Amino acid sequence: MKILVTTSTLKQDLDDPSPEFINNLVDELASINSNNEFIYIYPFKRKYPNLKNLKNVSYRPYRYWITSEGHNILDKGLYQSIKLNKFNLIKILFLIVSQFICTLYITVKTKPDYIYAHWIFPQAFIGAIVSKITKTKLVFTSHGSDITLLRKLNFIGKLILKFTISNALRITVVSKKNLKKIDDFIKIEKHRKKFKVIPMGISKKFFEQSNTKNEPFSEKNNFLYYGRLTKYKGIDLLIESFKEINKNYPDTRLKIIGYGDIEKELKNFVKINKLDRNIEFLPFQNVEEIIKEIDKSNLVIVPSIDTGYEYEAGPLTIMESMARRRLCLVSDSVGFISYLDVSTALIFKSGNQQSLTKSIEDFLNLDNESHLNMLTNAYKLSKQFEFKEIAAKHNDFLFYDDVH
Repeated sequence: MKILVTTSTLKQDLDDPSPEFINNLVDELASINSNNEFIYIYPFKRKYPNLKNLKNVSYRPYRYWITSEGHNILDKGLYQSIKLNKFNLIKILFLIVSQFICTLYITVKTKPDYIYAHWIFPQAFIGAIVSKITKTKLVFTSHGSDITLLRKLNFIGKLILKFTISNALRITVVSKKNLKKIDDFIKIEKHRKKFKVIPMGISKKFFEQSNTKNEPFSEKNNFLYYGRLTKYKGIDLLIESFKEINKNYPDTRLKIIGYGDIEKELKNFVKINKLDRNIEFLPFQNVEEIIKEIDKSNLVIVPSIDTGYEYEAGPLTIMESMARRRLCLVSDSVGFISYLDVSTALIFKSGNQQSLTKSIEDFLNLDNESHLNMLTNAYKLSKQFEFKEIAAKHNDFLFYDDVH
């Protein structure tokens, strides 16, 4: 079986800050059956890939801009790139045209059994067009953020989504909330059997042996946020709450790792409020460095909000931190809330600064026995997100015709 994987996100070498969940998923899918062949189609990223290839995995990057350095539209995501600079709309148009030509060309040339697209727009939408032209089966995964842009496009977004779903054989979504957002937008009742909720997994690196112990710290003063710095992530709310916490707990520290369109705004707020000594910003790190930062933290905070357009379908941050035996404080608006309860995480009311502040105080006053029980339960939960299990679920559902 030959599968064409089209994606806008792919970690192509150790220096690439892109998340590697697509790499991990496809590597595991490729290992399930060594006779299956996977071909990546993805946007050129300033240089050609330098990856350790499996025998049955190959890479076909395509260019969409004149200069190598100009291939930067996906550094922050399509929607965030437009927010940062309207000129990026031109790059997106070039990206769409180039992706269509490349996908069609490679599909005709290699004759795959499936086109497997990640994100509805533009990958799955283009995959649907190519699928109709070449009669190739299309399956795709929605990661949540793809619905944001389509909702902004309103009527056109609905047409794109309906066309894509109608021409897909099967579809996975990363959370129940992800599925509900799609249903709220276009009503998918007649296509419901095509859908299945299967989350992305987390790298096995997060489970590897370390000095991290499943026990509470004597001190609980190091907080961590890592992810994109954009409005729906709720980092401004976190900083406001930390400002209050710091008055009563002056030794507390907050580390913020990531990049995004509100990075300057957040740094200015921290500077104006003289929080520089207690809040540190770092650029996004590779997996190995993120693991070190998680291990040094006492609490990982996920303060996301649902803006109506933008929302958190996951995030994997939660499960990664739990795999490192760290406690998480999580907004109740995230997609993975369906997996969580008070036995595995601290949960606060989304968008509510008072609730967030109180939850941080609850953590600071948490007794060791309760802390230890939560760490144990959280780690057990994270084991459900190992890629070996996640990939098997994707394989059995998406490629049903060829595995049964």
